[in-house]
Amino acid sequence: QTKTTEPKDIADKAKFFPKIQLMLDMARLAFESDSTRIITLMVDGFATPVFEINEQQRTRDGYHNLSHHGQSKEKLAELEKVDLQQMRHLRDLLTALAATPSADGARLLDQTMVLYGSNLGNAATHATTNLPALLAGGGFKHGQHLAFDPKNNTPLCNLYITMLQRLGIETDRFGSGTRTLSGLEPRLPAPLNSNWKKKARVTSVALVVRCCTTPRNTQQPALYSTPAMPWVRR
Repeated sequence: QTKTTEPKDIADKAKFFPKIQLMLDMARLAFESDSTRIITLMVDGFATPVFEINEQQRTRDGYHNLSHHGQSKEKLAELEKVDLQQMRHLRDLLTALAATPSADGARLLDQTMVLYGSNLGNAATHATTNLPALLAGGGFKHGQHLAFDPKNNTPLCNLYITMLQRLGIETDRFGSGTRTLSGLEPRLPAPLNSNWKKKARVTSVALVVRCCTTPRNTQQPALYSTPAMPWVRR
């Protein structure tokens, strides 16, 4: 009999990215084994002090303070490295889902919607409007950037309605949303759970980053719809 060691949580708060990778690995395994259909993960910047960007480099400040950068060039340069590292982990998750077959032989990524976003449009000013979001998988037509009028904004909840309908949930309202999001079309014709009774996989990942924004603060609400992330360097 092979002896195994009980897995343990990563207690060191400086190991910010190894813990993110651990959680994403668990999410992928949960979907692959059909242990769940919905996973929501919050990347907590409040509880993160000075942390490791990689094995060679640490931040000079906590994640929360970096995100409220006040246009400081030094903080923006460091925040860019942190954001890019997050994108690498997200890319690896999408790559793994694309390489994993589902029970019916299709790519797991095509049967999994992955939504990545932030609760702030501009963390430096605590702006809660014009939120950027990235959507991958789920059988949509990807490879596009949808930009919307920041002064007459499209409700983010319209995206949620699109995702709910993709799951086979018959609704045309959610929160402030009253319709599906224009410009986001399905590549695969049927809802993901049209074969629900036969245990067709229905999965959705929501990744919410708190108090984090890209170095170039975008004042325009945007949806980045992507099948892969080849532009993220290792």
